[in-house]
Amino acid sequence: MNISQQLGKRIKEYKANKERIDKKQFKYIPFDKFNKLSKYLPGIIPGIMYKITSHSGMGKTQLSKYLFVFRPLLYALNNNLKFRIIYISPEETKEEFLDSLVMHVVKAQEGVSLNRYSLSGYAANSLSQNQMQAIFRCSKTIQGLGNYIEVIDDVYTADAMYEACKQRAEKWGTFDSKGNYTPNDPDEIVLVVCDHISLIEESYDEASKQYLNLHKSISKWHTKYAKRIITKKWNWAVLNVQQQSLDSAKEAYTNKGHSIVSKVLPTVDGLGDNRVVARDDYVIIGLFSPWAYGIENYKGYKTDALKDNFRSLHLLKNRFGPSNKVLPMWFDGSYTYFEELPGVTAPEMSAIYSKL
Repeated sequence: MNISQQLGKRIKEYKANKERIDKKQFKYIPFDKFNKLSKYLPGIIPGIMYKITSHSGMGKTQLSKYLFVFRPLLYALNNNLKFRIIYISPEETKEEFLDSLVMHVVKAQEGVSLNRYSLSGYAANSLSQNQMQAIFRCSKTIQGLGNYIEVIDDVYTADAMYEACKQRAEKWGTFDSKGNYTPNDPDEIVLVVCDHISLIEESYDEASKQYLNLHKSISKWHTKYAKRIITKKWNWAVLNVQQQSLDSAKEAYTNKGHSIVSKVLPTVDGLGDNRVVARDDYVIIGLFSPWAYGIENYKGYKTDALKDNFRSLHLLKNRFGPSNKVLPMWFDGSYTYFEELPGVTAPEMSAIYSKL
């Protein structure tokens, strides 16, 4: 098929894609209820590498869960979309992950707050009857979500992480003699999440007969496996969570003693342990908490009133469209929740301040 024929075929595909979108038959998982973000970034797209980054303790794991796991799973379940997630967690245990899922669903659907210590039996007071009833009322939804996610908390090297993914790929599709992958269901979207890649252990390299350092071990997972095989050959999406470097978290001050905000914002250059892998990513999202640095007013938002509930989402890299966009967010870490805030001068924003 020559280029002219390929272009003719592609134009027909444009028409088919338009008809599918008009019918709300998406080939991706939309970022549900993130209307501003969706203007720049549609959602979870097959074959794409994503990254979320922030300094320690600012909520990058919670944003990863909310934006890429909890909301997409609920959206897929409610809209009959075929969606699977492999969640690789070198840091968090499977039980901790499941508790966070339960806490989110129960709060979102029933308005009932849960305490992780009480759930795990490490608290002086047990769950109340009201809390238990709320959990039981949500149990069908919670278990329904469980059918579409696998949490892996016992693999730590790039090779082991890849093998865990390949084992699932062999169940959900077939490989031919040349290694080409064909899914059993071409409409199914698969996402691999690794939280976070700085915890990858040093890998042994058979060719050199030595252990790779952390920088090279991260590259092995990120470039060799996630980029060149999982996304490019299998057409799965991958989200890697990567911390900002410790040096980039240090505050700098003017000669008058004011904090220089730009020095502590998340950046591509500030990625910890291996910033070179950023070239693999289609999308990099940074998360920032002004309150963590005592900044009382950020881009017009009164963070002295919003305090730790304010986050700013930074679109640092975006091959789909504009980057360098900053989106203000309301954050509630008690049950993993993010919501886009109104504009600085919007009446809705004034109402939020009044409530606070």
